[in-house]
Amino acid sequence: MDQELTNNRKRFLPTARLVLANQMLAIREGLLWILPCLMISSLILFCASIGEFTVGKDRYWVQTLYNASHQLNTIFPILLTAALSYILAMQWRLPRPPIALISIVYLALFHQTFSDVKVTFELIISVVTPLYSIPLIAFFYRKKWLKIVKSEQVGKTVKDSLNLIVPSIIAAVLMLNVSWLLVSLFSYFLDFGGLDQLFEYSSLAFGVLYSLFNSFLWFIGIHGYYALLPWIDVLIAAVPEQASLTQNTPAVNHSMMAIFVFIGGCGGTFGLVISLLLFAKDRASKLIAIAAFPLVLLNINEILLFGLPIIFNPRLFWPFLIVPVVNLVISHTVLTAGLVTIPSVVV
Repeated sequence: MDQELTNNRKRFLPTARLVLANQMLAIREGLLWILPCLMISSLILFCASIGEFTVGKDRYWVQTLYNASHQLNTIFPILLTAALSYILAMQWRLPRPPIALISIVYLALFHQTFSDVKVTFELIISVVTPLYSIPLIAFFYRKKWLKIVKSEQVGKTVKDSLNLIVPSIIAAVLMLNVSWLLVSLFSYFLDFGGLDQLFEYSSLAFGVLYSLFNSFLWFIGIHGYYALLPWIDVLIAAVPEQASLTQNTPAVNHSMMAIFVFIGGCGGTFGLVISLLLFAKDRASKLIAIAAFPLVLLNINEILLFGLPIIFNPRLFWPFLIVPVVNLVISHTVLTAGLVTIPSVVV
């Protein structure tokens, strides 16, 4: 009996590793597929930021660029889930365009069902849902008793599309239940409403905790800024209070985090861009760094997050998590020593 369990374990582990490797490969390729769209959005945001800096935010064309960037960001989960689903459909030998469209429908169902939390969770749902829903569709798609059309005379496209109806409905029901469970779990862990009472906004501990949570959330595909909005409010409120503090008691405020901690964007990735430009041997990585360089100067680093990618990349997890904390400790020390003026206006 023990020998049989051992043999089953030996057969299961390689299969599990292969499935996990294929899932991670699909995520990477899906992120790369949407990179051109991401570059367009980032360039629009870059131009809007330069326009606000030079002529002010009230100009019509600056507001138009900001609105365009916002609209592109709202469809980003759709692009991501469609690209990822297309790749997974190739792996599971399913009709590709219908599967991509079905995943968009699933995202729309989530959007409608959980509209009150969509800003925070829609991005991660767009990644997670195809990873389990498409294998489920493939499982039910291969069941003969679930097929609506068995004749080849109707044409392959019609046959494939019709035979996806029942598996897709079953997977949709399971998707809504899994999404409800994920939303409940994340809501529990991300309910930071009263957590800011545990720390003074001027404390180093508050800044360290915010940096760690922000980086971790971005790493798993959740928009850290929106997920931590209650803490953002605390950091913004701390900016004008800095003027009433003495030089040796710096507040960990929003401007300090933007200027000194998240240099180049979440994760403090400006140093990564410099390293890639100087030392990267991979041509693709160097091209991504060149494209990202002017954007990270304004803390816009989505090209790096989704292009390298950093998201779901185990090798970059610890640097991505720790670098902002190191930046925070160094900047807090320098500000406390009075070597640099402490930010007391909103940047």
